[in-house]
Amino acid sequence: MKTELKHSLSTLILAAFMLGCGGTSDSDPLIPEIVSIEIDGTDVNSSVHAIIIDADPSQLTATVTYDDSTSANAADQLDWESNDTAVMTVLNGRITPVANGGTAAISASYRGRLFTTADKNVTITPLSDINITCEQDINVTVDSNDTLYHAEFNTAGDYTLLANGIFEDNMTVSAIGSNIEWKSSNTNVATVGETTGIITIIATGTADINVSVFNDINKTLLIDVNITQ
Repeated sequence: MKTELKHSLSTLILAAFMLGCGGTSDSDPLIPEIVSIEIDGTDVNSSVHAIIIDADPSQLTATVTYDDSTSANAADQLDWESNDTAVMTVLNGRITPVANGGTAAISASYRGRLFTTADKNVTITPLSDINITCEQDINVTVDSNDTLYHAEFNTAGDYTLLANGIFEDNMTVSAIGSNIEWKSSNTNVATVGETTGIITIIATGTADINVSVFNDINKTLLIDVNITQ
């Protein structure tokens, strides 16, 4: 009995090993293997703006070819990687700039590079300047050097400030919402959401509202508050 049991177990283990290696199965795999990957325009460098805007090609697509000669856009099947995450990151082909400029190689691989991989260089178009406006009907002026902004508030409450970006290719985008920081110099007069730009006017007085993008480009809004009601 023990001999027969050992023989049966050995047979099962051998059969499982052979099946795992494909040694005893003559049937085609249920899912075809990916044999090559092409990131859209792999041979052509891409660029994105430092702040993602609608016109950016920030979503990369990848066409994969299977071993049955069929092909498909299968970006979500791949493992994406940036070789410099201090410049940009990538998730499911979606690029997110982290720095204000730079180039990184974006790669898409299948099964941890065991089968195939493709690379594409992506360059960030830097943000060169920003200006400040207010979403509500508040007049915002700027000095002749285009550095210090000024606004007056007569009513307590919430107002939304916008940082509008200008890139080195002269494209403008409004309402920058990433890699941005707002600060108030006098929270007794007005507070501001660190990433939202929403200021809350509290009391009469003055305060500097500073906005910084990428800890590099800075502008200041001087607010005069005279609450009349």
